[in-house]
Amino acid sequence: MRLESRCGFSGAYAFATAVLISLVIPENYYATPFSILQGVVSILSLYWGITILRRGFTPAGLYLVAWSFFIVGAAIGAMVFRNQLPFNSFTEHALLISTVIELLCFSFSLTQRAQHLETEKNQQLMTNPDSGLPNRNYFLNHLHHQKALSDRSVHLVLIQLSGITELSEAVGPGSAVKATAILAKRVNQALESEPCVIRHHLPNLSQARLIDMDQGILIFLCHQTTSPQEVIEHLEPVLHRTIHLEQIEFQQLFSIGVASGSLNDLDMTTLYQHAQLAARANWRSNHLWNQYQQDLQLHQHKQLMLVAEMSKAISNGTTLAINISARDLLQQNFASGLIELCREYGISPRSLVLEITETAVISDRDLAVDNASLLRSAGFSLSIDDFGAGYSSMQNINRLAPEEIKIDRQFVSDLTSNETHQTLCRSLIHLSRDLHTHATAEGIETQEQLDLLKSWGCHSGQGYYLYRPMPPDEYLSLLVASTDEDNYT
Repeated sequence: MRLESRCGFSGAYAFATAVLISLVIPENYYATPFSILQGVVSILSLYWGITILRRGFTPAGLYLVAWSFFIVGAAIGAMVFRNQLPFNSFTEHALLISTVIELLCFSFSLTQRAQHLETEKNQQLMTNPDSGLPNRNYFLNHLHHQKALSDRSVHLVLIQLSGITELSEAVGPGSAVKATAILAKRVNQALESEPCVIRHHLPNLSQARLIDMDQGILIFLCHQTTSPQEVIEHLEPVLHRTIHLEQIEFQQLFSIGVASGSLNDLDMTTLYQHAQLAARANWRSNHLWNQYQQDLQLHQHKQLMLVAEMSKAISNGTTLAINISARDLLQQNFASGLIELCREYGISPRSLVLEITETAVISDRDLAVDNASLLRSAGFSLSIDDFGAGYSSMQNINRLAPEEIKIDRQFVSDLTSNETHQTLCRSLIHLSRDLHTHATAEGIETQEQLDLLKSWGCHSGQGYYLYRPMPPDEYLSLLVASTDEDNYT
């Protein structure tokens, strides 16, 4: 129960008890104790009222006025009773008048209390509890009511923070949220000096320039009459400032995207979506911020379709080949990390082929052999890329025991005119067959080369004669149309 309710009820109970006592005890017996009780309750009520008012509960002001009038009226009545004041028309009605005023003030106080609680509730719904800034709910449901958006052409600037998961793992989720809130407050404070940034008015009459969307996303709006460049440059040192948290110095990584447009043509959520795409592109950029371009959305659609088709292909049993460097095999936890990633995302290692490049750097390193063994035991297929091009290729077959070898293009490019290369390719294909290893020829550029390789029993091939590099949408069509029987791509 709230403090203001407790103090009101305490006073009411005390005086109700005194009234009941007055009905059974003669007046001269209870007059003095009643005055003492009145004084004690009055002092406590005033103390509680002042305490509540200092906490920001504005209805307590009327509560204090109500008690003050009642105390004055009661004091006048007590002094008349003791013949300390003359009995006249004013003193006769002083208690009654003060009681009426008290009741009016209490009524107004209750109304104001209801309004205060409603404002407090709306404030909690519209603000982030950690940063105190407008939140996602405010952005989605209340921003369009702001009078500041009368200028319908705006820049929406989105700041995407990174490293929050790692920080949460290091210091706990509560501290990670606190770190983000610290940064959000710094950015909001820095924006106060930027007149082009739109202010947001909250139910409790406070104002802010930054919206904290949670999940490491901060946004603000600028009038489109000016460029966001200067504002973003002003924020750069603020975003780079170190955050000190539980004996850890933490610097937040960030990416910035900007979407611009007229709210007569686009809604706010569309601008937000465009700014997200620009921020995603900014991670791969050397620039401080990226402006949204329409091709970003087209690229995103193609990427999603490509991922969906690849996932479908994997679930149907056709495999996905991924190039890895032999240097990756020289990392201590490479194999275990890759296995954990597959487990985390629900991908079967048996659907992945790891094509190992730069095998000449492996030498006799035991660590590479151990990683390869661990990957094979987990279900990954290993392929040696550019087989035959390096002096150590035969050693790599012995050490890595791959499921596939890829015959280097230098042996295939002049296959029809170079008898030595014909002999080498034919021998490598037969060798792979004897070792129960899949053979793939690289760099096929003519029908004659393709016919020779097929006649020698080469399992699959790739090259410009078959397909050239293509955009994602054409690759998707090819992926859908491909069959298990056609291994030459």
